[in-house]
Amino acid sequence: PSTWGNGQIKAGLHSNSFGYLALGAVNNAALDWNQYSGPFGTAWGGGYGITQATVGNGFGSAAFVRWNNSIRYLTPTMNGLTGSLTYRTKNSTAANTIYSTNPGATSQSGVQELALIYNNGPINAIAVSQIDDLSGIAGAPSAANTAASVLSTTGKYTTNSLGGNYKLGNATLYYGYQKMTDDAAVQASNKTARYSIKYDITPALSVMAASNKRTYSKAGSSSDGLSTTVVGLGANYMLSKMTLLTFRWDKTQDDIGTGLASTQAVSSAGVIGAGFPGTATASDNTRTRSAVGLRINF
Repeated sequence: PSTWGNGQIKAGLHSNSFGYLALGAVNNAALDWNQYSGPFGTAWGGGYGITQATVGNGFGSAAFVRWNNSIRYLTPTMNGLTGSLTYRTKNSTAANTIYSTNPGATSQSGVQELALIYNNGPINAIAVSQIDDLSGIAGAPSAANTAASVLSTTGKYTTNSLGGNYKLGNATLYYGYQKMTDDAAVQASNKTARYSIKYDITPALSVMAASNKRTYSKAGSSSDGLSTTVVGLGANYMLSKMTLLTFRWDKTQDDIGTGLASTQAVSSAGVIGAGFPGTATASDNTRTRSAVGLRINF
């Protein structure tokens, strides 16, 4: 997010009869699921990266809103239904050079994503099935092992997501469900449920709220049955057609320890090291955040 041009970059074709075909770093159906299942999208309040999977806590696919070197095809829409296929071939032969200034070939996971999207009147829904296969690809060098050819110890991540929203007068009701399975970790899994509402007080002012709960499951693990919850509140006010004033607040009860590293360090400048922003110790599992922002579209 701190890199210029880090968004969707693609080239493709689009027509009503053929559908949509794009190549590059193409937004995937996981991003669509975040938008269909809650008013916050991937922003604060919706639990993205906390109650949904992230690479840092051992589940790979759901946190990626796009993959480099991917292809996505959307079918023409029929009776409100649109099919989606995202694919990326696995590169298990190239050394991982992402930490090098040499722009050589980089190993990459193999991705298969199927989705069915429905839009008709007040109902909008989406079902997504993802497989992100990292088995056998070259791992990144580490302090313990500087060889770039170390094979990844992770395997295959499977993520199934279901979500949608229903427009009811000035209110929009949202629901999202997601199950993430690490096939290489004795069927460790995360299950997330999300309930949200958005209410338009006036055409210019809307308020929103969301509740997200993620439960971890792995037989024999000390974290088996633990959960992480995120409650979010927000408001949008249109100052003009191009300018939006936003407010966001959320509270996280993180019993699983999402984003907490084994060591937490605070530098002399007061900058917190690895882990969730604002946490200094692994026992600090309750967090609140708030922000006011101004967005200008042009």
